[in-house]
Amino acid sequence: MVSIKKLTLMMLFLSISPCIAKHSNLPSLHNDNQEVATNDCQVDSSMTTKGLSLNNIICIAIKRYPTIASARSGYEGYMEMIEAAKAGYYPQINFNVQTTKSSGIRDGYANTPKVTMQQRIYDFGKVSSSIEQSKAEADRQRGNVLQQIDNIIIQSGDLALEIQRLETLELKSKNLLQGINKVLDIAISRSNSGVSTQSDYIQAKSRQEAAEANLFDIQTQLSTTRRKLTTYIGSQYSNAKLATIGDKLFNRNILQYPINEKQIPTVIMNQAFRTMAQAQIDSAKAALMPTISLVGSVEKTIHGYNPNNGKYKGNYNYLGLSVEQSVFSGGENLAKLKSAQKQLNLADYDIKTIRLELNDQVDSIKLNINGIESRIKVLASRLKSINETRILYREQYTLGSRPILDLLNSEEEVFQAETNLINAHHDRWSYYLQYLVVTGNARQIFKLEPLVDKYLGQSNGK
Repeated sequence: MVSIKKLTLMMLFLSISPCIAKHSNLPSLHNDNQEVATNDCQVDSSMTTKGLSLNNIICIAIKRYPTIASARSGYEGYMEMIEAAKAGYYPQINFNVQTTKSSGIRDGYANTPKVTMQQRIYDFGKVSSSIEQSKAEADRQRGNVLQQIDNIIIQSGDLALEIQRLETLELKSKNLLQGINKVLDIAISRSNSGVSTQSDYIQAKSRQEAAEANLFDIQTQLSTTRRKLTTYIGSQYSNAKLATIGDKLFNRNILQYPINEKQIPTVIMNQAFRTMAQAQIDSAKAALMPTISLVGSVEKTIHGYNPNNGKYKGNYNYLGLSVEQSVFSGGENLAKLKSAQKQLNLADYDIKTIRLELNDQVDSIKLNINGIESRIKVLASRLKSINETRILYREQYTLGSRPILDLLNSEEEVFQAETNLINAHHDRWSYYLQYLVVTGNARQIFKLEPLVDKYLGQSNGK
């Protein structure tokens, strides 16, 4: 039977622990997290025929790309380390069986089961600083997850834009080939009629072959880019159509979004580094102070004499306060304190550097967008005039007042002007995409927040 003394001791110990937890703002042991339904981005089979939007492509890539899964594993591991650090707030209970041998009057062996308990009362921030370090490391990993997501947004988004650019160039290249074929037909007809020489046919045929080679080159680039996109979204979407990406999504309204530091991975990671350095300072200071704990034990010798009181099969219980203080550690704690202070200064400088670089990136992107938009106006005007020139040259060549070389050049100039205009539009859209990612707004614009919250356990720094 359990003695009254033992019961009294255990009840006293267990009654004190909740009070300590209450006055130390201890976290609840109950799991208060509720499962939250998320509007995860869904892609059904019908979209492969209707056309995958840029949102669809980015969502699929984020879900399946392994770098994000790897970053998530690191984040989840450090979230568990937070719980491990919080364990320092709660009672530590251990059980052991002690076997002793004594000589003299009580000669013989004694087996004594023993339960020891320890509860920290005050440690000057040792546990709390450990928790803060674990939280900071988890925040750094959260920033890494967001960085991997942003990388996928840029990479898959640029591939989708590149596919659209090459598809448009393929169409224009076919138009060029069709236009040169018409010129070739006219040259053959004029040559057969004796109106022009064989040289017109030779020049037109040479340009036709060059246009065919250019078309093959564009088609090869298109196939290569589609294969690269398949790496991100999977082979099941290899033949899926892509919805048109254009000014409806990427326009100057995007530039109204300010820099959102709370969602920029590099800022998050450096802020976490600073928090970790501050926690290390607190930990080093706490290590210079004592740790006050409530300690107790309950033991009962089941064979032989109790080694503490010499009683045969005796009980021995105690409850007391423990004050533990490091007297000498070779200067370790002071060295850690100085190191952490240097790390804190380094983090402050790094954050300032990141902010300067962010502002520089944003300004550079805006300047590039403004320059491209001005260039687009000129290119559109030039394309219109070259088209008019081509129509005029075709009429003049048919009438024999214009050499075939001028007509062939006008066909190629139209294609080159179209190419320049297409490239300018897609470069501008790519810069808009970069702007969203650099300013930390891409995940919001592409409606990825439910997916990100699901990955990060609703802790996306909101």
